[in-house]
Formats: sequence, C-alpha cells, structure tokens
Amino acid sequence: MEKDIEVRLRREHIPNGVKNKPTDFWLIYDFDINLDRFIGDFPIVKTLDKIFQENSIQEERDNKIANYLQMSGILSEKRKVKSYWLPSVEDALSAPVKLFFNPSGKCPNKCLTCFAEELTKDTLEDHVARESFNQAVEMPIFWMNLGGCELAFYPLYFEFAEKAIKNGIHTSTAISGVGLKRKWAEQARDLGVKIKVSLDGPKEINDIQRPGTYGAAVEAIKLFKEIGYPVRINAVHTKYNNDEKVIDEMFEIAKMYGATGIDLSICRPKGGALRNNLMIPFEDYKNGKVKSVIRRFLYHPYIEKYKMKVWINKNVRTLNYLDAKPCQALNIHCNGGRYSMGINNNGLVDGCVFLPEEYIPKANINTPELFTNLNFILNIWQNDPTFRKVREYTKGELCPECKEKGIEFVRGCKALEAYYEGIDPAKLLH
Repeated sequence: MEKDIEVRLRREHIPNGVKNKPTDFWLIYDFDINLDRFIGDFPIVKTLDKIFQENSIQEERDNKIANYLQMSGILSEKRKVKSYWLPSVEDALSAPVKLFFNPSGKCPNKCLTCFAEELTKDTLEDHVARESFNQAVEMPIFWMNLGGCELAFYPLYFEFAEKAIKNGIHTSTAISGVGLKRKWAEQARDLGVKIKVSLDGPKEINDIQRPGTYGAAVEAIKLFKEIGYPVRINAVHTKYNNDEKVIDEMFEIAKMYGATGIDLSICRPKGGALRNNLMIPFEDYKNGKVKSVIRRFLYHPYIEKYKMKVWINKNVRTLNYLDAKPCQALNIHCNGGRYSMGINNNGLVDGCVFLPEEYIPKANINTPELFTNLNFILNIWQNDPTFRKVREYTKGELCPECKEKGIEFVRGCKALEAYYEGIDPAKLLH
C-alpha cells in the first residue's frame, strides 16, 4: 500500500527594509519523511514552485510532484502526495519558524531570572498538550525549544522530542542538571536533542541567580561528556556577571568540564528578572562596559584555541562587526509574533513572553475548539487580533542616524527598548 505524504510549501514575504534577503523564499515540509529544508533559489524549490504555478488541478499537481520527488531521489518509492500552500500573513511568515513550547510550570529550582513565575505552576493536561503540540508540528515549524521549566521531570518530554525530531525539527532544551539521571541523558543523546546546561558563571555568581544549582550543572556537563554527547552552557547576562573576569571564568569552566561552547542571552525585563533587580543598569550600556564584556565573549581566545562555539542575542550580535560596519549585522526586525510564537503551560499563546502585557495575546488553547478545529493553533497565528497588534508594534524601523551614513540598522528587542524608556540598548553598542 502506498504511504501518503504531505508536502507543504510556504511562500514567505520578507518585510521591506531588510537587505540581502530574497523577496520571496520557500520552505518545504514533508510530514512523513525527514526531508531537508530548502530556502531561496534551490533548484528543487524552483521546480516545485513551477509545478504549483502551472497545475491548478489538485490531482494532476500532486502526481507531478510525486513523480518529480521520486526522480530527484528525495522519495525512494512511489507515494501519494497531498500538496498545498499555506496562506500568507501580513507582516509575518505564514506560520512561525520557531516555537517555544512550555507545557509544564513545575520546577524544583528557584532561579531569580525565571519568567515562568508570571504564569502558573500548573502543567497542561496531557490531552491538551498532545493536541496543541501535534498541531504546532504540522503548521509546520522548523525549530522548537522544549522548555519553560525543568523538563527533565516532565513525563511527556521524550514523546514530544521524538516526534519533533522525526519530523526534522531542530529541537533543543535547557536544563539545570538538578535531578538529572544518566538514563535521561542517554535518551536525549540517542534522540539527538540539543541540550544546553544553564550556568551563569562561577559558583559565587551562579548561585546568586540560580541558588544551589552550580554543582548539579557541573555534574550534568561532565555526564554528557562521559556519554559522548558534550553540551553547551546556557547563561543569562545580568548585572551580576556583566564582567570580563566572569566571562573568562565561564570559558574556563567550559574547558575544564567539557562543554563545547557558551550561549549568552541578555537578561529580559520579565518575572523574576524585574522583581529581583537583575537587569543590567542602563549606565553600563552608556559607559561601554556592556560592549567590552560582549566583545570579550565574542572574541575570547578559547573559541579558536579549543574550537568552542558561542551564540548571543540578535539584538547585540552587531558586535561581531564592530571593526567594520556594525549596523549591517543587526539588519533584522524583532521576531515576536512575526517569526516565532510560544505555547505556555497556562494555555496562553504568545508572540514573545517578554513583551509588555498589552501585547500578550489572550488566545488560550484550553478550549474544546482545540479538538474540533485541526488548524486552531495556526488560526491563532494568522488571525488573532492581538497578534496583528504585536506585529505592528514589533515592526522594525530604520535608525535615522545610521541611515544618513548609508548603513541600515533595524532596531532590536522591543521588550528591552520599552524597559529602557524607549532607547534600544543595541543602538548603544555600535
């Protein structure tokens, strides 16, 4: 019996003002086989698009697509294909590329940076979590963060991780290491989940922000190295570790215990970060301290010496180009509600959990409609009025000073801009 497959094509319009990007690009999604994603003018994408344009009759189009996929070697055998375009959305992609799926609010830790405390400590009911997850996977998405709280304790974690990875979705999770069991680590390794261990500096710094987790984090890093699956460190950049010496100590920890690199996420104004006063003082942006710390992070000698990898928020990534034309690196809009979305353990669906409250959609998956409308999550993304409001708010604007210099700079994180009274801190880094 022939196995049916779905091939979904998304024709996406990149908003005006973004240089060096094609006006349209295509993403191919195959529901049943792990088909690579193709972007831009890749020949397979062009051919499929041509088939779509020239064949309006569904059956004829699907037969031609099936024949082409088999002839091109993507399909090893003849299969029945169902193909269609996802409808376009103004000021956003037709479906999100990134999904932050946070099904559980249960966590043994008391991290000061935690934003989840603004939600609830509840966990989505299993049938609600499964249905919303399945719909999200089929939208389609291409990158998923399975997170929210300590998912090493979430019973459906591997069910969701396995399904996402089998569908070719890049899947990552950050853990504290608290309560980590070897069996869990080996299962994550065998599936290929991208694991990061949360660690904000040496013990005296980390245990301010993440009380009592330093030892567990170090043991987790060592365990993953021992089982042949080394991981990266995940750190939140706050006022406590905004210091070049702390950055040096973090790289030393990575080298000592076997981490392959460090991800540094700048602290956002939400939940515990606000209540516990962890935000970096604006003065540290103005006086150049933040710039020096991030420069040290991005150009640390251990990166080349020990082949480490680093990642940093897009709103400060412009520092990679400090010696050239820095603004060009930040030539993007805020992702919130335009490229990414979140599904949270309280049932709310949002474009970005860090945005001001008036821009958090009130759409909730705890409704019978989730089970009667198979496109319920997609409809929220495409039609929810608050998402349209978010997109208007997060739409990029050109920096007038840079424009006069012939450099295009689109402002970065809107949550940070709101916190710092309308001044985008990324603007101060170049």
